[in-house]
Amino acid sequence: MDQTYCGDLIFNNIKYKFDFRNNVLVIIPDELEDYTKWHFKNIGSKDKFERVNVEGTTNNGFYICFIHVKFSHMGRGILQAFVPGYVICKAVGVSPLPKCEEISKIRFFGECLDRFYYPKRIIKTSDFFQSNDITLEVNKNKLKTDNFIINKDVFKFGVAWKIPFSSNINVVLDVESFLEIEFNTKQNIDEIVEYYLKVKKFFSFINNRKYIKFNKVIAYTTIPVNYGIKRDDIRNEEFKFEFYFVDPDEKYDLDKANNSIHLEDLDNKFSKIYKLVTNKDFLTEYYPLSISDNNYVDNDKYVNVARAFESEFDKLYPKFKAKTSEEYNAVKKALLKCLSNKKNNANLAIKKEKDIKYNKKIIKECNYFNKIISKMEGSLSEKVTYSLRKYKEIISNKKKLMLNNYQITKIKDGVLADKFKERRNAISHGSSANAFTDIEVIAYELVRMCIYCITLERCKMSEEKIDNIVSKIF
Repeated sequence: MDQTYCGDLIFNNIKYKFDFRNNVLVIIPDELEDYTKWHFKNIGSKDKFERVNVEGTTNNGFYICFIHVKFSHMGRGILQAFVPGYVICKAVGVSPLPKCEEISKIRFFGECLDRFYYPKRIIKTSDFFQSNDITLEVNKNKLKTDNFIINKDVFKFGVAWKIPFSSNINVVLDVESFLEIEFNTKQNIDEIVEYYLKVKKFFSFINNRKYIKFNKVIAYTTIPVNYGIKRDDIRNEEFKFEFYFVDPDEKYDLDKANNSIHLEDLDNKFSKIYKLVTNKDFLTEYYPLSISDNNYVDNDKYVNVARAFESEFDKLYPKFKAKTSEEYNAVKKALLKCLSNKKNNANLAIKKEKDIKYNKKIIKECNYFNKIISKMEGSLSEKVTYSLRKYKEIISNKKKLMLNNYQITKIKDGVLADKFKERRNAISHGSSANAFTDIEVIAYELVRMCIYCITLERCKMSEEKIDNIVSKIF
């Protein structure tokens, strides 16, 4: 977002001139307040601004809307705000200017999409070895989009192509993949932002990256326009709105060394995977930002990996310990029954007005222990051990490679799991300042792989497909 825009806007019924550059928006009222009057009026006052979307018109007549800005005072009525994103429509010659509302569809373009939905699929070539003529042609059958329905919205993967201008003498054909979402109901700016965040989160999962950048995000709306050439000359025109969002300051990239995961690798499970990984409770904080970021481990990453692993594991195996150990299940049921009886007795005593204060505390403590025991389904070490054994065929090559690199001949899954648990606990309790041991690093990497295995198993993917995807990522 390195663009600079100036223009006019109205905020809280006051007209302002605005200046937007370096992700900062400054708005200046037509008449500045007297400094002394403004200073004394605002002594001790606190800003009461909420996050809002502010619409305006640029000096060259474009519609612009600054998204989720929260203003603060600079003095004399001047306000400033950091801008996490904005949307602009570069339509000219239309009055009134089209606004970003009643959005019917949105399109995403970017490297992550080109890797996921290979754009050269639309090119048909002759056999270079058998034919004297080398031909390249666009395969019309491949121009059809691959469509999926998610919550009544239509997700379309396709390829856009064009022949470049003659000045671009080195390129014969430009191709780029896109994802288009055709909405079941019209959307506003805030809802578009939610879709953007979800699509970004999906491609974070596909690329094992914390941040994903799109080259273009374009929303579309259709508005009736009066051309005025003849009476009632009203035609529906489609207008484009370009969305821009702030990129992180840290270095980020996609790992070009990895084989890309393609739509076909998901085995027709795109809709299921998309809904699962874009859910709010799906954790992605542990993903690396870049290739270099992926090559080291720190305490934050270790804890985040442990959290994500337990979160995914508990969803796939909500009754893990109870189903794998008959004795554990029997003891757990007995404890819960004991707590239930104790609580019932306390309720009966309260009804008879006996020791009311004491029995209310008994009920409170019963509820407390019931909540803890109900959720107890095995330790972190047990869950990691189970996963390392369950997915041993998928993670075996990576495990052998790491053991060889660290010159370790053999190690049991239980030892890896215990070391992972001990390090996580030490970090959580603030008692870990030592460097990571080789075994802790190996355990960390294998648990990361297990998280992907568990997530894909939740989507009912076969072991062969899971192996293919995890091998591409790691």
